[in-house]
Amino acid sequence: HALSATYASQARFVGSSATGAIGVTKASVAPTVTQPKSTTVYGQAATFTATLRSVPGGTIPTGYIQFYGGGKPIGGQVAIDAVGRATTTGIPRIVSSRTVTAEYFGDLNYAATTSAAIVHTVLKASVAPTVTQSKSTTVYGQPATFTATLRSVPGGTIPAGYVQFYSGSNP
Repeated sequence: HALSATYASQARFVGSSATGAIGVTKASVAPTVTQPKSTTVYGQAATFTATLRSVPGGTIPTGYIQFYGGGKPIGGQVAIDAVGRATTTGIPRIVSSRTVTAEYFGDLNYAATTSAAIVHTVLKASVAPTVTQSKSTTVYGQPATFTATLRSVPGGTIPAGYVQFYSGSNP
């Protein structure tokens, strides 16, 4: 930016002026990522919020945030609101612990940066089978049909795999 200073002439002093330049660089503000729950169960939604604070005397950063879980994008870019926050919600599809970060793309006043990582853990979901039978009683030697139904886990995911039926402790 070009600067100039001018002194107006006075009775005892001659007026003068000077020019100069000052470089202005973008401020750096890294987003801070938070989560209401650091652990969810498979099929449950996980919510993450990135918050950007302005520098003293500066404006709130504007633009977009991209969240990443284990290095992969969580949804699309999220606009930063009027108070410097961006929030995303996703349903993790892998049972594990993953790092979550937020990448800020920058604007006219603030440089692009990435947050420090936080850890989010997804635990296995509990599944309780229900067993029904075709007849309430059966005659010895006659076939009976049993059906096991697995309750859907949060998020509508139905477990896959095999069910073993037992009579007492015998398969």
